[in-house]
Amino acid sequence: MDMENVITWAVPDVKMTHGRRRPDFGSDDGFTASWWGEHADFGPPDHQWRSYSQNGEQVARLLLSLRFPSHANLPVPAVMVWNFEVRQDLQRNGAHIGSTIVAELSAEFQDLEIYIGPTSDSIDFWKQFRWPMCDCDECNDHDFIVRRP
Repeated sequence: MDMENVITWAVPDVKMTHGRRRPDFGSDDGFTASWWGEHADFGPPDHQWRSYSQNGEQVARLLLSLRFPSHANLPVPAVMVWNFEVRQDLQRNGAHIGSTIVAELSAEFQDLEIYIGPTSDSIDFWKQFRWPMCDCDECNDHDFIVRRP
């Protein structure tokens, strides 16, 4: 394995800003700032912020809900990807950063369902994994994609 291209993640520090808990991702024009500030006060134990790095640079950000209710009524909670963004200059450049992170996420949560609420901008990315749309009654017309174990 080429150690220079390994993608790792860490939980960013959380700081209080205007009375709300927010991840301290720092300023980076490569990410959509409103995505990473609007979900303030999400934190442990139900949510996890992740900052992904490669070669010492932040390449992606992720917000997970670690206790999302399974729509298949499994005895364990599912995982929901709330926000996921690869830095804009690294999207669609052939480095497969997003796909690599999703593969690692799938392996990490191999025994759990993983739900994604794709946006119109991200649906093509998520479709490449060929995970089905969740068609259960729980979705109430939400267009969730689900990876089942």
